[in-house]
Amino acid sequence: MRIYIFTILLISMFAILGCEKSADISSPIKYDKQNIQFLYPGNWKIINEAIKDDFRYITLRSKGDAIFIIQIYNKNKALSLNEYVKWFIEQFKKELPVGKVEKSSFTDVDKLMKSGIERGIKENFSLMWNRTATNH
Repeated sequence: MRIYIFTILLISMFAILGCEKSADISSPIKYDKQNIQFLYPGNWKIINEAIKDDFRYITLRSKGDAIFIIQIYNKNKALSLNEYVKWFIEQFKKELPVGKVEKSSFTDVDKLMKSGIERGIKENFSLMWNRTATNH
């Protein structure tokens, strides 16, 4: 069996403040495909899935504009978390349809889980569009 490292990156929770409808965690939906299982809010939808040789991703979207991306790599071919974050943010900036990312800063995040300490990186940034900055 292939050993995978799970790199879960929560990116850009756009419009969480204000008009974003709360995640329906009282009626979760179960995802269970090819040895990947998780629960996600009942009012979210899976909008994209892809499986390649050493890579897999699942993208979910809320009723508003929030996006959650799960990316799974073969452990032997995965980048370090710092390398991955740098690559991902550069791709995000290139593909951003409007506006510009400004005032980007990163914070290390550690969370104690049943399986041990999970390490992550959180990015805070401003999205500048039409001379207006929106913090994310």
